[in-house]
Amino acid sequence: MKSRLAAAVIATVALLMSSCSVSKSNHLAEAGVETFHQRYSAKDYTAIYKDAGKEFQQAETSKDFEELMVALQDKLGAVESSSRKAWNTSWNNGISTVRAEYETKFVRGAAIESFVWRISGGEAKLLGYHINSRALIINKPSNAPTQAI
Repeated sequence: MKSRLAAAVIATVALLMSSCSVSKSNHLAEAGVETFHQRYSAKDYTAIYKDAGKEFQQAETSKDFEELMVALQDKLGAVESSSRKAWNTSWNNGISTVRAEYETKFVRGAAIESFVWRISGGEAKLLGYHINSRALIINKPSNAPTQAI
């Protein structure tokens, strides 16, 4: 009887600890998205890249990432607002990975952004970023010449 009670207490404590960790991981990822958006809007792409995880940096050069961000800025402009629509947190050997999807309104269109964050040592490191927007296909860049009809 005592061993069952002890096992139940241990299981409950483990569950409570993991739920607190999930909450902390989600909070750190959310703060990471806010920082990403602030830096993007300020055109500080170097800081985004510099603070990303090594896996992100190995997958894409700083120059390629900056070119992508400049193109997004030309098409969409700065971030106006963003709200999280979906997220998933997973754990592996004490490191959590948070996948979060946001609906984001930019100056010249809306998009769905997907972020992947590694949470370790109280820090969120960007592992992946994807964006999907109709405005990327149909909007003219802000510096594109206009044609008279």
